[in-house]
Amino acid sequence: MTTAELRRVDLTAVAADLLRKLTGQYGPLMFHQSGGCCDGSSPMCYPDGEFQTGDADVLLAELPVPGLDRPVPFWMSACDSQVTPRRTIAPTAPRHPRW
Repeated sequence: MTTAELRRVDLTAVAADLLRKLTGQYGPLMFHQSGGCCDGSSPMCYPDGEFQTGDADVLLAELPVPGLDRPVPFWMSACDSQVTPRRTIAPTAPRHPRW
């Protein structure tokens, strides 16, 4: 990606910390964000492969997370990715004392 290109997905530091912890507990992870107004319209994290992607989904990014052996794929429904082509998605998580 050139510096002129818009980054479609970028992790916050808090999200990267949580992904390292969750990967240690559950193995490789993936994100999926579907279109719509309710469940799934926010990025959702799953064990990799648990959510079945199909022809209606696009792989927006493979997110490098320092400390993980492989990037975390980020999928989105194709219709939603076309509606918001200039938006950057930044998954984050609230800081929790048990992390």
